[in-house]
Amino acid sequence: MNGDDGATDGCLSDCPILVVDDAEFNRTIIGAMLEDAGYRDIRYARDGAEALDAISANPPDLVLLDIMMPVIDGYEVCRRVRDNFDNADLPVLVQTALSSMDDRNHAFEVGATDLVSKPIERQELLARVRIHLENRVLIRRQRAYRERVEGELAIAKGMFDHLSPTPLQCEWIRQATGAAVRSCARLSSRLGGAAWGIIPLAQGRVGVYMLDVAGQGLAAALNAFRLHTLVHELKDLGDMPAALLTALNARATALLDDGDRASLLFGVLDAGGDAFT
Repeated sequence: MNGDDGATDGCLSDCPILVVDDAEFNRTIIGAMLEDAGYRDIRYARDGAEALDAISANPPDLVLLDIMMPVIDGYEVCRRVRDNFDNADLPVLVQTALSSMDDRNHAFEVGATDLVSKPIERQELLARVRIHLENRVLIRRQRAYRERVEGELAIAKGMFDHLSPTPLQCEWIRQATGAAVRSCARLSSRLGGAAWGIIPLAQGRVGVYMLDVAGQGLAAALNAFRLHTLVHELKDLGDMPAALLTALNARATALLDDGDRASLLFGVLDAGGDAFT
């Protein structure tokens, strides 16, 4: 590929570009410039109606739009594109020979992202195409990251909802031991692996633990879930906090990855004896 303004980034090379112009000669010239720069997915529309159909059927990553076209001109195409919320961040580069400031301002008013002057100058065209495609790809990556984080938070929330003692379990503690247990949990964008739980023991006593897993997000939530499961598997040692933690540590070191860290406080609440061991 030629020039410094071409699709030197592989992800840009495959970005679909829609060239809209009623003059076949102009479409050919612009397409040749883009292909020579390394862009591999060049699409064409001969008028505004074809452009709107193409954008609706298979949205491109960038539109090079002629203003002066019959029936549906570039202004109207821009307006209709922006009427669709899904196209809010679709870059539309208007190519125009109009020099009036009012005409140029009108293009921005109806939703144009940028202007390319006619006759088309190769370096200017490629530079503007590149920068707007880079912005498009960046926005897509940011959206994908946000969706992934939101998905992880939803999964983690579901896991913690399952881990946390229910109001009925807390009421059982109150009835069995006379102790009122209250808790508060909040989710944030920096969700970690903090959790707490209870284990019923004999003679009206109850094991209570607080767990803190280092790290954030889904990985920390998964580790918290694993350790929660281990604690309940070792519940027969619940009357002996030191023995339970020793056994838990031995199993956790084999379960967690190198570098993972966790701390856990386990105690036995004996309301009758007014003690927490």
